[in-house]
Amino acid sequence: MFAAAHLTRDSLRELLAEERSPAADRLLLHLLAICPECREVGGDLLELAERGAIRAPFGPVDVELARSRAQAPALWAELLALPASERRRGLRDRCFLSWGLAERLAEESAARVATEEDAREATDLAKLAVTIARRIPPDDPFEEGWRVQLEALAVAHLAAARLRF
Repeated sequence: MFAAAHLTRDSLRELLAEERSPAADRLLLHLLAICPECREVGGDLLELAERGAIRAPFGPVDVELARSRAQAPALWAELLALPASERRRGLRDRCFLSWGLAERLAEESAARVATEEDAREATDLAKLAVTIARRIPPDDPFEEGWRVQLEALAVAHLAAARLRF
């Protein structure tokens, strides 16, 4: 006899690690949409898909990137609430070692440079992005080459800000 089972964090992690077809991913999202118990475990995937942050087929790296980017605005606000002199020290907190936050800081730096706002602030934001990119542990969950690309992006924004400063 078949016994239906709801998703658990472990089973969802295992499922995401497997190679699936786009149709299987759409079925997973459908399951999350109709089953309240499964939505408690993976509802954020459904929200990410509804916002277009992930598209079928998606894997664990796609999901982690989308989650990190979705959390970035809240982390940015938390970091911004710190006095500018305390922000670098605040990065010691593991919660700030975020791919999405590093991207957000680089984007904020570029926005300030592009609008000719305070170039010093743009430089400081880009430095924070570089610091985060360098401190993200390898294979957490991205390959080392990806982390290096994030660092290169942050360094490029730092260089652009320094050219204005």
